[in-house]
Amino acid sequence: MPRYAWSNCLAVNLLLAQQHPLLSFVQFRDEYVDESLRADGRGLDVPPSQCPVCERNVTPDIRCRDCVGRTLCCTECACSLHARTPLHSVERWNGSFFRRTTLADLGLSVQLGHSPGAICRFRTSPRKKFTVIHTNGIHAITLYFCGCGLNHSVPPRSQLRRFGWWPATPLEPLTAATEEVLKQFHLLNLQGNTTGYDFYRSLELYTDNTGLTPIVDRLASFMSMVRQYRHIKMLKRSARGHSVEGVSGTKPGECAVLCPACPQPGLNLPHDWESAPEDQRWLFRRIVAIDANFRLKNRMRSSNAVDPGLGTGFSYFVEQDGYNEHVAKFATQEEISTCSGFAAIANASTKNTKGLRSTGVGAISCAKHQFWLPNGMGDLQRGERYCNMDYIFLSGIRGLERQQLLISYDIACQWSRNLWDRMEAFPQNLRLSIPPCDVDFGIPKFHMQAHGEDCQTPYNLHLKRVGMTDGEGPERNWSVINGKASSTKEMGPGGRHDTLDDACGHANWRKVVNMGSSVVRRMKEAVANAAAHIEVFEDFTARLIQERLEQVKEWVGLVEAWDAGDHAENPYASEKEKSTVAEVRLQLAEEEAARILSGEVDESAPRRLNFLMLGLEIEESQYSFTVRDKTTLQSAQTQEARTSILRQVLKFRSHQEACMPQVATYFDIDDTTSAHRAESIALYMPSTFSNEDRNRFCSPDLVRMEARLRYAHACDALDDLRRQLRLRTYFNQWKIKNVTGQNPNTRARGLQSRVEVKVRAAAARYRRCRAAYLALSGSGDWERRLRVLEDGDIRGLGERAVRAQEEEELARIRGWLDESVRVAAGGASTGDSRQKPSWLWFSVHVSADGADPGLHDAEWARARARAKRWHEEVLQIQQEMENIKRYCTALADRWEGASRDRNADRVPDEVTGEGLRAYAFRQSDMFCRMRDAFDNLWIFVGQDAAVLLSRHPAVQYPQQITTSP
Repeated sequence: MPRYAWSNCLAVNLLLAQQHPLLSFVQFRDEYVDESLRADGRGLDVPPSQCPVCERNVTPDIRCRDCVGRTLCCTECACSLHARTPLHSVERWNGSFFRRTTLADLGLSVQLGHSPGAICRFRTSPRKKFTVIHTNGIHAITLYFCGCGLNHSVPPRSQLRRFGWWPATPLEPLTAATEEVLKQFHLLNLQGNTTGYDFYRSLELYTDNTGLTPIVDRLASFMSMVRQYRHIKMLKRSARGHSVEGVSGTKPGECAVLCPACPQPGLNLPHDWESAPEDQRWLFRRIVAIDANFRLKNRMRSSNAVDPGLGTGFSYFVEQDGYNEHVAKFATQEEISTCSGFAAIANASTKNTKGLRSTGVGAISCAKHQFWLPNGMGDLQRGERYCNMDYIFLSGIRGLERQQLLISYDIACQWSRNLWDRMEAFPQNLRLSIPPCDVDFGIPKFHMQAHGEDCQTPYNLHLKRVGMTDGEGPERNWSVINGKASSTKEMGPGGRHDTLDDACGHANWRKVVNMGSSVVRRMKEAVANAAAHIEVFEDFTARLIQERLEQVKEWVGLVEAWDAGDHAENPYASEKEKSTVAEVRLQLAEEEAARILSGEVDESAPRRLNFLMLGLEIEESQYSFTVRDKTTLQSAQTQEARTSILRQVLKFRSHQEACMPQVATYFDIDDTTSAHRAESIALYMPSTFSNEDRNRFCSPDLVRMEARLRYAHACDALDDLRRQLRLRTYFNQWKIKNVTGQNPNTRARGLQSRVEVKVRAAAARYRRCRAAYLALSGSGDWERRLRVLEDGDIRGLGERAVRAQEEEELARIRGWLDESVRVAAGGASTGDSRQKPSWLWFSVHVSADGADPGLHDAEWARARARAKRWHEEVLQIQQEMENIKRYCTALADRWEGASRDRNADRVPDEVTGEGLRAYAFRQSDMFCRMRDAFDNLWIFVGQDAAVLLSRHPAVQYPQQITTSP
């Protein structure tokens, strides 16, 4: 290559190197390091013998790190300039570098009660080394209290408060914190779960990170000021300072932030709401959710006498005196039982209660918008007991009347029983004043998957007029305040209650502020889904009418009767196989008895059923050895189990000689002497033979009997597999959300392992029975009910899978409408992160003629329910928009009235009265602006909802159906 070419390449490389971002950063870094080093110098561009502020011939050797520009000045000017900012950090040039000093060392003092820089002639003796905690560190200042006639009656604490500082004690304060640092920590604690210890230690490091400067420890004082600050803020924001009764007249729950969207008479409902038509009363129904959280434990630290709450009962926690008195009456009460095994893992988490004052917290919240309810939270002493949860529930909805109520609880199926009987033990002011006919119960949608079949319909929120409420609001609420678990675990009872009350209030207020955007998001989703589901349902119904009009009319009658309260026949229940093992055994026994009565003589007939049942039992016992732990400790138990199987096999052989006499002569079945191989002994049941050998060794009646038992066992194994998968899914989710620590995790993993063993056992039992039935009966339509179970099919329904299931059902319905979609393989793909549910979660009914797989009234009813729920969601959000605007108007009017209602003799002076009026007008203006902002934000989604409701005022049926919708 020529030399000039090398030169050109070098020039290009140098140009690229100069433009390379990494090299540019290196240059940028070097320049800023140089500038930082230059900033540590004295700044020689200013004449060293003249102060740039006062222009006197004084050496400027003081600079402030908090003032803009860090201009050098003399000592006198530094004190004069910082008369209004006495908490700035200053440094003095010592001839070589700047060394930290304080304004107090320079001679600056702070005089309270007068304008900055003024001196009170009657000031008190100086408080030297008065500690002030600020956002930029911990400062020691010289402080004077005013003692002149203007402020002779103002105590020191009030002088500090008027100066913007919060005193650590009301008597002779020597420590204070600025409102800025208290507000900063308050927000950091609420938003980022920053602990008081870490925040205060960071201020110490900000003050001096070398450990060479002694700093007084005021952590205890700071935490005391924080508690006072947030308590006073709560009272101030709830208008207790404007109330004639004052703080002492605060009623239970009066300081809580209420839900602006939930229907609340006298606050956000129209005056004529009680005269609304019957089919619209559900819009004014309250929907609440109950749950318990076992992460919010509390150790036995301090006591209520030593550490009382500043406002326990004012906002979210129940009143402690009545609550503790009620719970003490039920010291030996057990936890609430459940039909789905939820209590197992909860008990594992709360098993060790030694040294704990509280094992967790129970709470009631608004199910739709996740607002904590006033007085709806209480400590749990030993898991979820009726005495705790009943009191928390009744305290949270105290005062509710004339409204319908729906309660969502993950164990509602058990808790709702005898609720009115248990209510007799409560005082009259806590008893529910709503008649039982207006109270309904539901189970959260995700928790529903772990419940038994009997709970799937009566407590299913998808089948109730609640819109798309899923009832899982408490789980989302716990995720917000679980960050407080580590700090509140070591607190005293009063400090813990104040901290959790504050966290709940912050969570509620943030929901109020974000209500505008959340309504927009929910309405967009509701309108889109309502339009899609209503269209699909109406088209689906029209297509079915063309083929089976009378049957559709029958289905319409069933679902309307169910909605009206007639639950004699469940239209939402899938077709279920009736061939359970118990029923088949009963049928076979009755058939044997009928043969005997008819005179048929067969010596082996009485033994056939026992022979087959014993064989199935031995198969299950032999399988247990494949999952048995191979440990030395369990060797004795393993040998005992083998001996038990041998006894069963010997009994089985005696039955086999009578039922299958030729087997003993054809095969060598004397294999019971090898005790160490009891789990591998072959049984030679009819299903193990080929067709030719089966006809030779077995009677046709015996083959049919085993086939029926195998089919029944396979169906039961599927039901058991579904139940265990529900438990496995729930346990995994519950462990992630609630279990922390080595011991609780170990116990939880033990429960998970036991459930996993049961899952594998149920799957293996199904596979054995299906293979045997296939060998006995051959292929047929039954294979559409009992499919081949692959390893990938053994998966539960999680939150994603539940939604995927609904989408799959919607795709199946669309498939019946569009032939091209039905032919397409698998319908719409959900991707790896949204897997379609396994086939075992779908109950596919096969009619007698083998037609219409999966097409029955339950699927049509579910499609109708989905369309109605989304349609109700649009109506509900539309009503909530009006409720929220009325709520803001009511709060604005209430604050405006508060500016006039304060009794004149409760106002110490005109300045305080002016402050009361100013704060009330500011709060009133805030709610007015909030209402107007929400109204402007909701214009377009409100129009979309109106268009949808004009096209679909209700989920209707085609005109061919004469039954009224």
